[in-house]
Amino acid sequence: MRRLEGKTAVVTGGGTGIGLASAKRFIAEGAFVYIFGRRQAPLDAALAELGPNARAVAGSVADPSDLDRLFEALKAERGSLDVLLANAPYVPTEDIELMPPEARLHEPRMSLDGGTDGLDILRRVIAAAPQWLSPRGHLLVESSKRQAPQLVEAIARCGLAPRVATSDELNATVVIGARQITP
Repeated sequence: MRRLEGKTAVVTGGGTGIGLASAKRFIAEGAFVYIFGRRQAPLDAALAELGPNARAVAGSVADPSDLDRLFEALKAERGSLDVLLANAPYVPTEDIELMPPEARLHEPRMSLDGGTDGLDILRRVIAAAPQWLSPRGHLLVESSKRQAPQLVEAIARCGLAPRVATSDELNATVVIGARQITP
């Protein structure tokens, strides 16, 4: 059996890049995936690639009303959310100029800029995640190693059980929040 068989996932920033790659992997593992992003054209192209086990919703993770609309649609259509991959901006504003040119010159600034400490948008998503996640649901947040302790604290404050997964080979850090099962 595939690991996500029968599960529902949301991937923010799911129309291109790492978000689209993640959506493909979730579908390969059996999930139905909602991809969420600001631009309709990339979402439409991604949806054509992803096939019948995906749905695209246009909106911004920075806009709470867009997130509410996404989760209202998901609840009406699928009932619950098992995996939320928050592929959202996490670069501190002043650090954008320090990024490699291939990132800062070819990505829209709003795809990079996470605010003063890089965590403005992620904090909003984390705070709302418990109301969206199913009883065994998981939140996955891409971050830097430097930001991980603050995200762990934010995830714990909202009642999710936090842990950090890293890959030195990929230079990747993901903070995970799991819904606590109450007896």
